[in-house]
Amino acid sequence: MSSAAAPTHPPGHTTNTPGPGAPVLLGAGGPAIQLASTAARPKTVDPGASGFSGFGGASPSSSAYVEASTELAVTQQAAAYAIVLAGEAIYSSFKLPETDPGRPNPIPVAIGVAGTVLVTSQVAGGNPEVQVPAFIGGLVVSGAMMAYCIKRGSDTTTDDNDWPGARAPAYVMALISFFALNVFFQGLKAAFI
Repeated sequence: MSSAAAPTHPPGHTTNTPGPGAPVLLGAGGPAIQLASTAARPKTVDPGASGFSGFGGASPSSSAYVEASTELAVTQQAAAYAIVLAGEAIYSSFKLPETDPGRPNPIPVAIGVAGTVLVTSQVAGGNPEVQVPAFIGGLVVSGAMMAYCIKRGSDTTTDDNDWPGARAPAYVMALISFFALNVFFQGLKAAFI
């Protein structure tokens, strides 16, 4: 940790820095626990603050913060999700007849892809005040796409002799949407822990 980013502690407290990117823990009796790395912005959680029982154990006075590694992971996975969502819709559009009720409708899929791209760009921006609403938006978009894909799968007509069947792409996309929902949930959770 560089001297410019070194936190100041009351006299008598010690820090333990086993390596770059490792957590910095105060010695026994310390008033705060600070998680810091050389590439991240430090966030301090004060267990002595009143109301210390918020989401993830964070104090209500602590601000939202997302580490660069979490930001990158969510951004990459959400971008991949948007590509797969569009690709599955295109594939299913060519595979299913126009009269099939489970054929993807371009409007909900376009809204899902555009919404995912929008929230991904907000997460990648690095502004914690925008990232938290973006994570929530990502939860809404991926949850809506999961429900839409489940509905598409159940509406798709299928031939019992065809395995895995015409329903498989929609159900696989519903599963991938569930994974995307979890990515946004973990990002939101990381903002407060």
